[in-house]
Amino acid sequence: MIEKRQLERAFTRMVVTASRELITGNLSDSDLTRRKRAVKFALYRLSVLDVSGVRDGIVELLISQPWNIPVGIACRALAKASCANALQEVVQRSTHPYVRATALRALGKIRTGECISLLASVLDDRASKIERLMASEGLLDANLWQDIELDTVKDWMQSEIDHPYVQKNVVLIFGQAYPNEARAFLQEMDNQRLHAIVHRAIHYVLTKPIAENLLWKSEPEVLKKYRAKFYPTIEELLGDEGSYILISN
Repeated sequence: MIEKRQLERAFTRMVVTASRELITGNLSDSDLTRRKRAVKFALYRLSVLDVSGVRDGIVELLISQPWNIPVGIACRALAKASCANALQEVVQRSTHPYVRATALRALGKIRTGECISLLASVLDDRASKIERLMASEGLLDANLWQDIELDTVKDWMQSEIDHPYVQKNVVLIFGQAYPNEARAFLQEMDNQRLHAIVHRAIHYVLTKPIAENLLWKSEPEVLKKYRAKFYPTIEELLGDEGSYILISN
């Protein structure tokens, strides 16, 4: 335990120092590379321990310099430490859809009513496709439905008709949140001309007994198996200058 605390303090100092220098700027190319490697190296290990001590530095890098930090690792580490406020700040302040979407996806692992409300509001507000996709995955990961109304899910189903990868997740949400009501609705919907992945999701719901949990795995294979290839999954797509490469329409 003593060694663990010593490691945690050492990695915390490494992230704090490197992130401060990255934010301050005026680094040579070689120094910049070393600081980025230090942040990535220490953050990987702190994600197993505790990132609470470097929360502010992580948030500032995610917002101002996301190309200098592994976005997915940082957001998951914040979620593991139950830093909901930090992730919400990233969602509110970041100018990059990919960063906001990754933070939203991580919020699903915290599983609180406030996080669920934020994820649902993203689907209500018609945010970017990548944000809606990751918000819907976050809702499925959280698997808490008491604050999600039936009419709300039906509205999402109709509003996402042009975005099958989001609509597929809404089908799974419907089947998990309202299994009895979903069957008749989805059987009728299955007769419509829809994207193949939406039909697969409908079949996935309809072939499961109502009493069976659709989400018996931490993340059903159907979530990732049919994800569109043009959705960004790595922070390198942000570019060195922070210019976001938009996903395909």
